[in-house]
Amino acid sequence: MKLCLVGGCQGAGYSKDFCGKHYARFLRHGDATVTLHRHVRGTPAERLSAWSAVAADGCIEFSGKLRPDGYANFKVAGKNQLAHRVAYQLSKGPIPEDLEIRHLCDNRCCINPQHLEPGTHQQNVDDCTSQLRHTWGEKVGNAKLTAGQVHKIRDSPGTTAEIASSFGVNPRTVNQIRARQRWANLPELGPRHMATSD
Repeated sequence: MKLCLVGGCQGAGYSKDFCGKHYARFLRHGDATVTLHRHVRGTPAERLSAWSAVAADGCIEFSGKLRPDGYANFKVAGKNQLAHRVAYQLSKGPIPEDLEIRHLCDNRCCINPQHLEPGTHQQNVDDCTSQLRHTWGEKVGNAKLTAGQVHKIRDSPGTTAEIASSFGVNPRTVNQIRARQRWANLPELGPRHMATSD
């Protein structure tokens, strides 16, 4: 009988030569040797500390499981809360009513209280937009143009009708792209890139 590839494990190696436990870790985390902190006990501050690691940029990143949107859930008194909100409350006190907690570092899994600040929903949305974290351009599911095509439309000397026809879009779309009403977040190409934009 083959043993699991993970050193020190006495389980029988089956899938990819891992035992069932280590194969499940491999599938879930991409690493069969990942250490799981399943039963960390203590106060919320102690547990939050046990689930965090300091990054080179000064962020204290939550090292537990993250949600698909990059934020971390953290259980306090049997109720899931966002980890960065818990960290803020433990360090600075209650969150002011009708305010959200913004990440000044733009790192969603950061729980460093120095990187967290209360703000309005609009401020949080503006942060998202300025950091280009929202869905725009080619990321939009029904986008008909690429960034390269938008640059060509902006720089094209042809008439609106000619350009619209060559790209298969409505003339109004061409006018909105040229007026920066559509694809407004797409940066201009410098002179060095003008000849090579596709």
